[in-house]
Amino acid sequence: MGALYFGLPPLSPAEIAKSPFWAVMKQRGWVEGQNIVVERRYGNSPEQVQANATELVRLKVDIIFAPTALATQAAHNATHSIPIVAWSISDPVALGVTKTLGRPSSNVTGVTTITSDLWEKRFELLKVILPRVVRVGGNPDNPMHPLHLKTTRAAAKSFGLDLTQNRGTCAIRHRNLTQSPDPPAVGAPAGSSGRGPWRS
Repeated sequence: MGALYFGLPPLSPAEIAKSPFWAVMKQRGWVEGQNIVVERRYGNSPEQVQANATELVRLKVDIIFAPTALATQAAHNATHSIPIVAWSISDPVALGVTKTLGRPSSNVTGVTTITSDLWEKRFELLKVILPRVVRVGGNPDNPMHPLHLKTTRAAAKSFGLDLTQNRGTCAIRHRNLTQSPDPPAVGAPAGSSGRGPWRS
Protein backbone atom coordinates (compact mmCIF):
# COMPACT_ATOMS: atom_id res chain seq x y z
CA MET A 1 0.00 0.00 0.00
CA GLY A 2 1.24 3.48 -0.85
CA ALA A 3 0.37 6.60 1.15
CA LEU A 4 1.01 9.92 -0.58
CA TYR A 5 1.08 13.12 1.48
CA PHE A 6 1.57 16.84 0.88
CA GLY A 7 3.45 18.23 3.87
CA LEU A 8 5.52 16.90 6.73
CA PRO A 9 4.55 13.77 8.71
CA PRO A 10 1.84 14.85 11.21
CA LEU A 11 2.37 11.81 13.45
CA SER A 12 5.20 9.57 14.53
CA PRO A 13 5.20 5.91 13.36
CA ALA A 14 4.03 4.85 16.84
CA GLU A 15 1.16 7.37 16.76
CA ILE A 16 0.17 6.27 13.26
CA ALA A 17 -0.02 2.66 14.45
CA LYS A 18 -2.48 3.71 17.18
CA SER A 19 -4.66 5.84 14.90
CA PRO A 20 -8.36 4.94 14.34
CA PHE A 21 -7.66 3.96 10.73
CA TRP A 22 -5.13 1.31 11.69
CA ALA A 23 -7.27 0.20 14.63
CA VAL A 24 -10.04 -0.65 12.17
CA MET A 25 -7.55 -2.24 9.78
CA LYS A 26 -6.35 -4.44 12.66
CA GLN A 27 -9.93 -5.46 13.41
CA ARG A 28 -10.22 -6.54 9.79
CA GLY A 29 -7.05 -8.60 10.05
CA TRP A 30 -4.55 -6.19 8.47
CA VAL A 31 -1.51 -5.36 10.64
CA GLU A 32 1.31 -3.22 9.32
CA GLY A 33 4.59 -5.08 9.41
CA GLN A 34 2.88 -8.46 9.53
CA ASN A 35 0.66 -8.89 6.48
CA ILE A 36 0.71 -5.40 4.96
CA VAL A 37 3.55 -3.05 4.00
CA VAL A 38 2.90 0.69 3.83
CA GLU A 39 5.17 2.89 1.72
CA ARG A 40 4.64 6.45 3.01
CA ARG A 41 5.91 9.40 1.00
CA TYR A 42 5.83 13.06 2.06
CA GLY A 43 6.46 16.07 -0.16
CA ASN A 44 6.71 19.79 0.58
CA SER A 45 6.08 20.96 -2.99
CA PRO A 46 3.84 19.90 -5.89
CA GLU A 47 6.92 18.72 -7.78
CA GLN A 48 8.09 16.55 -4.89
CA VAL A 49 4.62 15.05 -4.40
CA GLN A 50 4.51 14.19 -8.12
CA ALA A 51 7.95 12.56 -7.92
CA ASN A 52 6.81 10.56 -4.89
CA ALA A 53 3.70 9.41 -6.75
CA THR A 54 5.86 8.21 -9.63
CA GLU A 55 8.06 6.34 -7.16
CA LEU A 56 5.05 4.57 -5.60
CA VAL A 57 3.94 3.44 -9.05
CA ARG A 58 7.46 2.18 -9.75
CA LEU A 59 7.30 0.20 -6.50
CA LYS A 60 4.12 -1.45 -7.83
CA VAL A 61 2.02 -0.84 -4.74
CA ASP A 62 -1.44 -2.41 -4.82
CA ILE A 63 -3.30 0.77 -3.83
CA ILE A 64 -2.49 4.44 -3.18
CA PHE A 65 -4.08 6.48 -0.37
CA ALA A 66 -4.10 10.19 -1.26
CA PRO A 67 -5.61 12.40 1.49
CA THR A 68 -5.37 15.74 -0.36
CA ALA A 69 -6.38 17.12 -3.74
CA LEU A 70 -2.74 17.66 -4.68
CA ALA A 71 -1.81 14.08 -3.76
CA THR A 72 -4.82 12.69 -5.63
CA GLN A 73 -3.99 14.65 -8.77
CA ALA A 74 -0.33 13.58 -8.59
CA ALA A 75 -1.27 9.91 -8.14
CA HIS A 76 -3.74 10.09 -11.02
CA ASN A 77 -1.09 11.68 -13.22
CA ALA A 78 1.26 8.83 -12.37
CA THR A 79 -1.11 5.89 -12.93
CA HIS A 80 -4.48 5.08 -14.45
CA SER A 81 -4.43 1.46 -13.31
CA ILE A 82 -3.48 1.31 -9.61
CA PRO A 83 -6.56 2.07 -7.44
CA ILE A 84 -6.38 5.47 -5.72
CA VAL A 85 -8.38 6.27 -2.59
CA ALA A 86 -8.88 10.03 -2.26
CA TRP A 87 -10.03 11.94 0.78
CA SER A 88 -11.78 15.29 1.19
CA ILE A 89 -11.68 16.67 -2.36
CA SER A 90 -14.16 19.49 -2.96
CA ASP A 91 -14.72 18.71 -6.66
CA PRO A 92 -13.09 15.60 -8.19
CA VAL A 93 -14.71 16.33 -11.58
CA ALA A 94 -13.19 19.84 -11.77
CA LEU A 95 -9.88 18.39 -10.58
CA GLY A 96 -9.95 16.08 -13.59
CA VAL A 97 -9.64 12.74 -11.77
CA THR A 98 -13.08 11.52 -12.88
CA LYS A 99 -15.62 12.58 -15.51
CA THR A 100 -18.77 12.42 -13.39
CA LEU A 101 -19.78 11.53 -9.85
CA GLY A 102 -22.77 9.49 -11.01
CA ARG A 103 -20.80 7.40 -13.50
CA PRO A 104 -17.12 7.68 -12.59
CA SER A 105 -14.64 6.65 -15.23
CA SER A 106 -11.20 6.30 -13.67
CA ASN A 107 -9.17 4.45 -11.05
CA VAL A 108 -10.00 6.99 -8.32
CA THR A 109 -12.51 6.49 -5.53
CA GLY A 110 -12.98 8.18 -2.18
CA VAL A 111 -14.76 10.99 -0.34
CA THR A 112 -15.68 14.43 -1.65
CA THR A 113 -16.77 17.46 0.37
CA ILE A 114 -18.54 19.15 -2.60
CA THR A 115 -18.52 22.51 -0.80
CA SER A 116 -17.36 24.88 -3.54
CA ASP A 117 -20.77 26.59 -3.47
CA LEU A 118 -20.54 27.36 0.26
CA TRP A 119 -17.86 30.07 0.14
CA GLU A 120 -20.36 32.92 0.52
CA LYS A 121 -21.71 31.37 3.73
CA ARG A 122 -18.16 30.74 4.98
CA PHE A 123 -17.20 34.39 4.48
CA GLU A 124 -20.45 35.52 6.11
CA LEU A 125 -19.65 33.45 9.21
CA LEU A 126 -16.06 34.70 9.16
CA LYS A 127 -17.23 38.32 9.28
CA VAL A 128 -19.57 37.51 12.16
CA ILE A 129 -16.75 35.90 14.15
CA LEU A 130 -14.01 38.36 13.11
CA PRO A 131 -15.75 41.54 11.90
CA ARG A 132 -12.46 43.43 11.41
CA VAL A 133 -11.01 40.93 8.94
CA VAL A 134 -10.02 42.65 5.70
CA ARG A 135 -7.86 40.13 3.86
CA VAL A 136 -8.14 36.36 3.40
CA GLY A 137 -5.41 34.21 1.86
CA GLY A 138 -5.64 31.01 -0.16
CA ASN A 139 -2.93 28.45 -0.89
CA PRO A 140 -2.06 28.34 -4.63
CA ASP A 141 -0.32 24.97 -4.14
CA ASN A 142 -3.76 23.40 -3.65
CA PRO A 143 -4.92 22.49 -7.19
CA MET A 144 -8.56 23.03 -6.22
CA HIS A 145 -8.06 26.73 -5.43
CA PRO A 146 -7.43 28.02 -8.99
CA LEU A 147 -10.49 26.07 -10.20
CA HIS A 148 -12.78 27.98 -7.85
CA LEU A 149 -10.86 31.26 -7.61
CA LYS A 150 -13.36 33.35 -9.59
CA THR A 151 -16.33 32.19 -7.50
CA THR A 152 -14.43 32.46 -4.23
CA ARG A 153 -13.10 35.95 -5.03
CA ALA A 154 -16.60 37.18 -5.90
CA ALA A 155 -17.96 35.77 -2.63
CA ALA A 156 -15.15 37.44 -0.67
CA LYS A 157 -15.75 40.78 -2.40
CA SER A 158 -19.44 40.72 -1.46
CA PHE A 159 -18.34 40.88 2.20
CA GLY A 160 -15.65 43.50 1.66
CA LEU A 161 -12.79 40.99 1.83
CA ASP A 162 -9.64 41.00 -0.27
CA LEU A 163 -8.68 37.48 -1.39
CA THR A 164 -4.95 36.92 -1.94
CA GLN A 165 -2.79 33.93 -2.77
CA ASN A 166 -0.23 32.94 -0.11
CA ARG A 167 1.97 29.99 -1.03
CA GLY A 168 2.07 27.21 1.54
CA THR A 169 -0.47 28.65 3.99
CA CYS A 170 -3.82 30.33 4.44
CA ALA A 171 -3.91 33.56 6.38
CA ILE A 172 -6.36 36.13 7.68
CA ARG A 173 -5.13 39.67 8.22
CA HIS A 174 -6.76 41.80 10.91
CA ARG A 175 -6.90 45.59 10.96
CA ASN A 176 -6.31 47.45 14.25
CA LEU A 177 -6.01 44.28 16.35
CA THR A 178 -2.49 45.23 17.46
CA GLN A 179 -0.44 48.39 17.78
CA SER A 180 1.88 47.18 15.01
CA PRO A 181 1.59 49.01 11.65
CA ASP A 182 1.63 45.60 9.96
CA PRO A 183 -0.73 43.29 11.93
CA PRO A 184 0.19 39.61 12.15
CA ALA A 185 -1.38 36.96 9.98
CA VAL A 186 -3.59 34.43 11.72
CA GLY A 187 -3.96 30.92 10.34
CA ALA A 188 -7.36 30.01 8.93
CA PRO A 189 -8.13 26.32 9.40
CA ALA A 190 -9.95 24.67 6.50
CA GLY A 191 -13.50 23.50 7.21
CA SER A 192 -15.56 20.88 5.44
CA SER A 193 -19.08 19.55 5.46
CA GLY A 194 -21.49 17.65 3.27
CA ARG A 195 -19.13 14.81 2.54
CA GLY A 196 -20.42 12.30 0.06
CA PRO A 197 -18.84 9.12 -1.24
CA TRP A 198 -18.06 8.71 -4.91
CA ARG A 199 -16.58 5.78 -6.74
CA SER A 200 -14.57 5.32 -9.92
